[in-house]
Amino acid sequence: MQRSQVASLSPSELREIVRKIRGLEGMNPWSIRNRLKATLSRLPPEKRDNAELIDITAMSSVSCKFMSQHPIEKRVDMCKTLELESFKKGALICKSGEIGQFYYAIVTGSVGVLLKTSVFADPALVQGQLTKDGKHVKVEVLTKGTGFGEMSLITGKPRSASIVADTNCELFVINKETFLRVFEKDEDNFDFIVNFLQTKVRALQYIPPALLKPFAEYCSVVSYQKDHIWYPDDGVTINIVLSGQAIIAAPLSDEASNKRALVSSASMQKKTPMRHRFKKLFTLDSGQVFGESCCTESLKHGWVVWADSTLECIQITKNFFVMHVDKSIREAIKHESFFRTGYVQGRVAKPQFWRAPGTGAGEGASGGPGGGQ
Repeated sequence: MQRSQVASLSPSELREIVRKIRGLEGMNPWSIRNRLKATLSRLPPEKRDNAELIDITAMSSVSCKFMSQHPIEKRVDMCKTLELESFKKGALICKSGEIGQFYYAIVTGSVGVLLKTSVFADPALVQGQLTKDGKHVKVEVLTKGTGFGEMSLITGKPRSASIVADTNCELFVINKETFLRVFEKDEDNFDFIVNFLQTKVRALQYIPPALLKPFAEYCSVVSYQKDHIWYPDDGVTINIVLSGQAIIAAPLSDEASNKRALVSSASMQKKTPMRHRFKKLFTLDSGQVFGESCCTESLKHGWVVWADSTLECIQITKNFFVMHVDKSIREAIKHESFFRTGYVQGRVAKPQFWRAPGTGAGEGASGGPGGGQ
């Protein structure tokens, strides 16, 4: 395996990536992807130096939501060996039964997830989803910003499904060695995450520990700088605040936004232009969850989240959360989110929390919306 010889980037080089990202945000996405593809083709991993890695990281960050949802340091690490590949409609990308060697993130287009009909007790029940050859069932379509292929890399077991290009598509390709290094399980972090989920996350305090440990297997601890922005409805990660504060806000009307931007008080002068366009709904502190709306249509409100300070979070990707986390955990977080929305809209005095069946009754935890203990 050829490795990039690039050194770790300095804080000033990481800030340069952020500056370049901001400069690219108004450019034509097609033009950026073409530049990125040409750069990656010209520079194999072993030939990428720091300056080129800065450019690759910036261009990949604005090309794919999967990249933009991760901290800058992780993006840099992935970009050391990142490739961009194109697939024609109908092309086989991954085959079930093979041992995975790559992780894929969709930049453009969509892919279909195919399972063999033999895995279904009665294939006739899914006749409408059968592929033309009658041997596979399309169970899901993945679109841009999502990724696939992680389970075979993590477990070392054969892939359980085949992936076929549903349209012409472009994919980021991350090799196994890089993926496992970037998302490796840290035993100290794992024990810390399990303990935090059990004791500090109100939405999960009635979930049995036996279910929280598998959940923690798919989590990592990430850090974000102040003023990092998330658009949760379109995101690909669910986050639980460890330390620091984040703010959830709703967009203002154009008229209200313009008035706020003209306010000249000292406190408002300290706010960024982005904040002039949103109304603060509430503050997220340690133990509170955000980003869950990317998994459930009924939770989408068009809200945004920004880091009000340096923020440290427990993070899990949407794919892991939906496919591998126990339903009781997903329902607990969903239920907490509904009550948080009710708090904002004035329907409930304070958010409550969901209890798994059989856990008994008890008084709800006190605190603000979606709060931790």
